[in-house]
Amino acid sequence: MPGGNVTLYDVATAAGVSPKTVSRVINGAAGVSESTRDQVQSTIKELNYRPNFHARSLRVGRDEAIGVVLESLSDPFFAEMASVIEQSALERGHAVLVSSVGGDPEREHGLVESLLQRQVSGLIMVPVSRDQSYLRAVAGSTPVVFADRPARPATELGTTVLGTISARRRPPPGTCCTPGTPGSR
Repeated sequence: MPGGNVTLYDVATAAGVSPKTVSRVINGAAGVSESTRDQVQSTIKELNYRPNFHARSLRVGRDEAIGVVLESLSDPFFAEMASVIEQSALERGHAVLVSSVGGDPEREHGLVESLLQRQVSGLIMVPVSRDQSYLRAVAGSTPVVFADRPARPATELGTTVLGTISARRRPPPGTCCTPGTPGSR
């Protein structure tokens, strides 16, 4: 079994526990004794088990990933923004899917749609095109955060805007892109 396509059920059988117990251990849930937790973790390591997050996302209808759409990764500001978003997301157990519009406003809608089709759990974007009204379709189901500038036209999308200070002004050292800090640019 090691090295093959090991399932949660294989881990449960090898550890002598139920699949639900394995799931609880993987998710850090309560209700598992320390000795059982140690046994399951040892079995996971021995079998080289990796959770199938794709299967989980199909079951729960959401991925544990955050979609990020930036203007251009060649711009140091946006590269740093991507890095800070990724670090913050990883600390919370989320993956990050980063896309770059590359300065082409026509690409924005397609990239956002692609991320939404992957059922990301949220979207952080720097709007580039002149119209983000296409996001009305996901308002209320997928959280959207606009970074650096608001959506256009001004719409009621149920979104949050972070950092709207001009890009021409350099931030004080150590303040760029701090999550939740308006005007960090």
